[in-house]
Amino acid sequence: MSFFEWDASYSVGVATIDTQHRKLVELINTLFEAMRDKKTARIIGDLVRQLADYTIYHFKEEERLMEKASFSGLLLHKKEHARFIAKVRELEQKIDRGQANLIGFDLANFLKSWLKDHITGTDRNYGPVMRAAGIA
Repeated sequence: MSFFEWDASYSVGVATIDTQHRKLVELINTLFEAMRDKKTARIIGDLVRQLADYTIYHFKEEERLMEKASFSGLLLHKKEHARFIAKVRELEQKIDRGQANLIGFDLANFLKSWLKDHITGTDRNYGPVMRAAGIA
């Protein structure tokens, strides 16, 4: 059993976004496994960067589709994304300062909780709007 199991209830009904969300779940599981297996700080740091890069890509794509669908909650959603990115950048700075050992399972739990809450909360709001705009 994985640390973070994908559940069909997480689907927002937009195939591209659901695929990207699954990829984020996979990356969180990979990071958790690396920490559980006590991989080196370099490996964990690389995984955090990979997760950060993919998250930024996903957010940009999600925001592009929200704009295309004329989703009224776009600005609020962008702010939520910006706060998350700031948190991840803070973690990257710790890694760059050689403090990767301070990043523990709290990080994996934070990522899991944030993504789960984000998908089942605010992301749910744009699904019907995107589908109505022909984005599925």
